[in-house]
Amino acid sequence: MREKHKGRTVTFGIDNPAAVTAGEIDTSRLGSIRFRLQTPLGETPATLPMSGRHNLMNALAAAAVATCFGIKPGQIAAALKTAKPPRMRGEVLEFAAGFTVVDDSYNSNPRSLINMVRTITEGGVNERRRIVIAGEMLELGPDEAALHREAGREIGRSGVNVVWGVRGLGSAIVAGAREAGITEARFFETSDDAARALVAEVKEGDLVLVKGSRGVATDRIVAAIRERFPLVESEQTR
Repeated sequence: MREKHKGRTVTFGIDNPAAVTAGEIDTSRLGSIRFRLQTPLGETPATLPMSGRHNLMNALAAAAVATCFGIKPGQIAAALKTAKPPRMRGEVLEFAAGFTVVDDSYNSNPRSLINMVRTITEGGVNERRRIVIAGEMLELGPDEAALHREAGREIGRSGVNVVWGVRGLGSAIVAGAREAGITEARFFETSDDAARALVAEVKEGDLVLVKGSRGVATDRIVAAIRERFPLVESEQTR
């Protein structure tokens, strides 16, 4: 795009050299990313109260735009600290019973699913079990079955302990996870079935990712958990 544009170009990124970038990235705390924001106008420590490198990339894109308007890194960092994820898009829910649910049930595709799986494996360091509940991903085209199966394999290789697939081609996710060595892999015909199972089986120390396309309604799983278990006090006041 640089060659198609006659004006100024400001790049942003993490893995490649860029004008606006992040260094000293710390993703060890789920729901928060600490990093050093580096821009042509200077650098400063910054905190983004979200999970996932994809959200950090979004923050750097915003920081690049701010830099074009001459906004200093300290002001950018102060603004980023106030950001929060929309509902069902990576919300981190801490429950009084001692388990955590990451609600990313608004939508799903193979890339976003794997990104969120990586997020819980990087940020969940003290959990006893990492559980991925992945709903069928819709509108993927003629290769949809293969894409679901490969996603299952990637999840299985990521370091999670339990994989549940929900509805339709969620079964291919389960099959792929089993091929990658996950023994605790189950398929549920509906989100309501998965919700009943999770309410009965979730326990202290669990870290649960819930994700799926809107048509699969995996948000019903999160709703069932919230109805049965109270959040920690700080979560209830948000």
